[in-house]
Amino acid sequence: MSKAQQIARLREATGMGWLAARMFLAGKPAELCERIIMAKARQQDRVLHDPVEDDPALAPQFATAKRKAEAAFQSWVADRNADYARRGLASLVTEHPRGGGHFVWREMKQLLKTEHGIEWFSPAEMNPGIKFD
Repeated sequence: MSKAQQIARLREATGMGWLAARMFLAGKPAELCERIIMAKARQQDRVLHDPVEDDPALAPQFATAKRKAEAAFQSWVADRNADYARRGLASLVTEHPRGGGHFVWREMKQLLKTEHGIEWFSPAEMNPGIKFD
């Protein structure tokens, strides 16, 4: 498939403009475009998820990766909060810092790839134009 055809298909699936679709695809794997198109065709939700998540055979791997990623995030938050408290910055201590979802998704992506050989795209990757905290 040519780049122009890929851009056209992405535009049709997402409603992105031609230039936005072209810029989005620059440097991104072709598989991401295909997954976005597939998700748009199959899913009714406003926020798309990677279609590989719908494979029942992969559910245990996703559950394990999510559990480990969330544990890593909680550990990071605890360390961060302890550091703030030690430095007398108690006003910065929080249990839910911004960007937590991105942290968990980054960890999940890495765990799924390294431990299970699964290429997974996060909600931030699957939803161009939507800003997540």
